[in-house]
Amino acid sequence: MTPTARNCNISPRFEINDTLKIVYGSLAIYTGSSGASYAASLSVVYELPYENGGFKMVEIEPDGTAHLEYNKVPIILKSGEKMGKCRIKN
Repeated sequence: MTPTARNCNISPRFEINDTLKIVYGSLAIYTGSSGASYAASLSVVYELPYENGGFKMVEIEPDGTAHLEYNKVPIILKSGEKMGKCRIKN
């Protein structure tokens, strides 16, 4: 392992190194009369461009700006910007 790489203490395990481009994920929380539960997932990208269904990661600039597409609609997120969707169902 190089000095710039280290292992994450999460599951699934992945290595943080010079080729790692981005880690992204989703979280869903379910509540109801019988209690609460959640589902979460992480995806790790080492090579660009990257596609997963209708989601495409085109480029990450050195300043952190991400050039993405969702269902062929271009999205540009500056470093620190977040994009998410929140739904509440009863």
